[in-house]
Amino acid sequence: MAKVHRRIGEFLQNASFVATDLRLSLIARMAPLRLPPIHGNGPRRAQQPAVLFAACDVLYFFEHAQPLLASVAAHDPDLPVHIHLYDPTEAVFRICQQMKDTLGIEFSFTWEIPPASLEPAKKARYFASIRFARLFQLMQASGRDFFAIDVDSLVRGDLGPILSQVEGDLGLFFRLKRRTFDARIKAGALFCRSTPTTMYFLNELSGRLTRHVLAGRRRWGLDQECIYWTLRIAQVLGPNLAVTALPDSLLDWHFRDDSLLWTGKGERKRTDSAYAVLRDKLIAGRAIST
Repeated sequence: MAKVHRRIGEFLQNASFVATDLRLSLIARMAPLRLPPIHGNGPRRAQQPAVLFAACDVLYFFEHAQPLLASVAAHDPDLPVHIHLYDPTEAVFRICQQMKDTLGIEFSFTWEIPPASLEPAKKARYFASIRFARLFQLMQASGRDFFAIDVDSLVRGDLGPILSQVEGDLGLFFRLKRRTFDARIKAGALFCRSTPTTMYFLNELSGRLTRHVLAGRRRWGLDQECIYWTLRIAQVLGPNLAVTALPDSLLDWHFRDDSLLWTGKGERKRTDSAYAVLRDKLIAGRAIST
């Protein structure tokens, strides 16, 4: 009986999302929602290599973005990095400029001031979700491939060869045995080729995320719900979107020795000794401010 109740709950959760998505889409046709402008400079236009992309607020910039940048400089200095910042301070700007001057990598950053009307409960959803709308804008401007990751990640090797082998338009981490939309895709890593089909997908995703974040009331996991539902719609109604599964070494929150990217999921980034040791080593090696 418990299993039946769980299945019913999963069905209702998905049905609620679809109904809300349709309602918000109809509302947005009458009164379009707009995000704040972004400032700063994106990556320069180039063919290769792909750009590593992450987004964060001030707290996560000091706690995670700096070690991430240091890990790129230490383990994959040919990998360009772009960080999108939410409501940065003068101290953040100063450190970004210092890191541009000293890390020896191609590093760019943009920023925005989130809407002042955002309720505190919505801010975390805004930060987690709107990064993909900014990813779309940056790809439009640069014409480059992007690899979007969570900012609490650490690079442990050369990502170039494995990213260059990703086939199709999108590279994703699937969990298709899960039944709810918010669990079927891992949003912690998304590889995007700069193709017309990818841009169609990201344009649709950007609009959907904007509607749900600014006008909806979905809970945490909204980014994964929207990615999965946009993917399903695009595969049925849109152009021929070619999607491939990314290898586990590009999204590892168990911190295996052979992984290229460690992602600090939840409290593991504070309690796992392997992750903490590497993060502290990177901080010490670069004299990073915290």
